Amino acid sequence: MTDLAEQIQKNKQLLVERYQTDDNGYNLIHHLDFAKYVSETLILYAKLIKDSHSKQSKISCDKIINEAFSFNKIRFTDINFDTIEYGIRTRVLDSKLFINNNYLKIININITDSQIDRLYLNEEKQLKMLGSLTINNTYVDIFNIVSPLLEDKDLAPDLFVTNSTINNFSIAGNTKESAIYIALSFSDCIFLSHISCEKVIFGKEVSFQSCHFGEKHNLKSDRYKPASCQFSFNNSEFTTSTKFEHCHFWQSPKFHGAILHSDTSFQETAFHDRISFNANANYRALKQLTEKLGAEHDYMLFHALEMESRRKTQLPKWWDIFHERWQETIASYFFKLTTDYNRNFWLPWLCLLSVTALFCIAYWVMDRVGCHMERLLQSELWIQKYCENEERTLQKSMIYSIQKSLGPLGFIYNTDLITAKYAYVKAIAMLQFVTSSILWFILIMQIRR
Repeated sequence: MTDLAEQIQKNKQLLVERYQTDDNGYNLIHHLDFAKYVSETLILYAKLIKDSHSKQSKISCDKIINEAFSFNKIRFTDINFDTIEYGIRTRVLDSKLFINNNYLKIININITDSQIDRLYLNEEKQLKMLGSLTINNTYVDIFNIVSPLLEDKDLAPDLFVTNSTINNFSIAGNTKESAIYIALSFSDCIFLSHISCEKVIFGKEVSFQSCHFGEKHNLKSDRYKPASCQFSFNNSEFTTSTKFEHCHFWQSPKFHGAILHSDTSFQETAFHDRISFNANANYRALKQLTEKLGAEHDYMLFHALEMESRRKTQLPKWWDIFHERWQETIASYFFKLTTDYNRNFWLPWLCLLSVTALFCIAYWVMDRVGCHMERLLQSELWIQKYCENEERTLQKSMIYSIQKSLGPLGFIYNTDLITAKYAYVKAIAMLQFVTSSILWFILIMQIRR
């Protein structure tokens, strides 16, 4: 057993040291060499298992093969599981050491601090020996998965990617009945350019945790900015738990024609794109999907994103007063400033307090608010003291402003003791009343939501 284990380590060393390191200090491995190494390692592993006669020996064998498929500081020119499968089928299975499917899902590849030029995973070959593929702190230029229908979905491998950067990621579904049964888990990853997962049925969990889609510098202040990268899940179906949590989308994702699972989460995910050409339509699609799920919070989020991107890409500027849609711009700005498109519960309260304070200062500076002395005795005692002293103009202005800021409730609170001295002050007070009434309506709607 010791000799076979040493032979596996020797084969790995020869594989890693066959070529000189590149400029980044990575050892270069070509895909044909890697496929051959996998086949030879499995044959040696089968011999190890055959020679082991105890449970402890079996554990030692598993430890050996896990170490054999763990790689660090490697540059893979191509990891092509078609080539690997061919080697397994022609060299390993023909060796008659693997029988009765006793070696299902024994290959667990772990790649750390490396670089992969191209990774191609084809489920059609039904790599029953591949248990999982774990990639950590690695740059992957092209990552392709082909997903036809599998006979046994439980044999599909699991994919775990953490702290890695992926330039292009794609999943291709051959037919509408095709499904991918690989459990996809991405954590703290950066997707630089494209994600193409169109017409795919996701049969197992899909999880994106703390991932960045695109780069921050891709967003400029240009109007009608074309999309510099695409993240598309168009016409795909998520049949089980789907997570986009604590992520950052620097480009609006596409979910047109998609079907989301009821256990879909966008918790703490930020969508930064408001200015790309298709942002408005992309958020509208997500709004409609989340509305079907009954996810009201997510529905409000995507409705707000749709409204804001529409203002920035389709409506005229606020100073273009002669444009036929100028009033829509003003209404959109008002909605933004007062509620942030229903995303900020406290903003209407702050606006109401600000309106009250601004009009109070205006009344005080103008000194055009006074007391109706004939109604002094009919007023409540607490308010009479403010009219007994003519110098308390600030307090009078504050009470008058509060009365008008209460909106319709001001009719109950108003005693007509403190009133405007001139008609233009009354007109200003009416403006405050109307503004406050609108803010109260928005507040009630916010509380209701």
